[in-house]
Amino acid sequence: MPPTETRRFPPTATPVPDTPHRAWVQPGDTIGDRYVAVRPLGSGAMGNLWVVRHRLLGTHLALKLLNEGFRSDEAMRARFKREAHAAASVRHPSIVELVDYHIDDDFGPFLVMELLEGESLRDRIDRGGPLGLSETLSWIAPVARALDALHAGGLLHRDVKPANIVRAPAPGGGHVVKLVDFGLAIRRDGRDRVTSKGTFLGTPHYMAPEVATGKPESVASDIYSLAVTAYETLTGRVPYDSDSLVGLMSAKAEAPQSLETPTGILFSLPIQLAFTVALSADPQARPATACELTNALGSM
Repeated sequence: MPPTETRRFPPTATPVPDTPHRAWVQPGDTIGDRYVAVRPLGSGAMGNLWVVRHRLLGTHLALKLLNEGFRSDEAMRARFKREAHAAASVRHPSIVELVDYHIDDDFGPFLVMELLEGESLRDRIDRGGPLGLSETLSWIAPVARALDALHAGGLLHRDVKPANIVRAPAPGGGHVVKLVDFGLAIRRDGRDRVTSKGTFLGTPHYMAPEVATGKPESVASDIYSLAVTAYETLTGRVPYDSDSLVGLMSAKAEAPQSLETPTGILFSLPIQLAFTVALSADPQARPATACELTNALGSM
């Protein structure tokens, strides 16, 4: 299974000790005077998710905290605040909804989002293998629309991958697909960038090749990541793989391998052409919008 961890290159030093805050959340703890911790929901490289209950309204939400070792790291706190601003600045049916952002005296900064109790695309691929074109588009097309809205709002996501796409029950019935985790999101003009020179963040298999060489991220970088995600959803594998970061980025300079499923089914040449364009090593050659990619796939 391809790695899905968001990684920093080069690696940073060990997180600083977290002395100003309590060591960890326990069920029943109250965070920010209004959110009662119910149960852990998940964890990542920089933060942890909890299901919480609003003390007054009784509604259940998802609350994200920085990991203990990062709560006193000013750069991480700045990135966390930026995540809150990014998630709140663009409203879209396929973007996770931010409810609150605050700093707790005991637990440090936290943000609160709508609770999505469903299945990630990562889980879906791992559970059932490659998806057909129609089901793939049912996952990817809503994310493409969300990305285009995000880009129109002046933001880049920078971490599009199966683990950050979630399908959950919709309030009125059916399901909704949403793009989540804005921990790496930045403004397109780069004014809020906090990553130091020579360092890049992301998940290598889904990262555009120009990003790994230190060039600025762009709309084209997000579209590349979406294309890798769509390719993996259709085939069950990423288009490029290697045991090393250098080898992986070198492979990305070439055309993707034949679009063939593990069952031996080959997709049409127009679909392969759509991926060849979207996965081009030249950002200028890629589709101008994310919906151009999904429209190309949907017209086959």
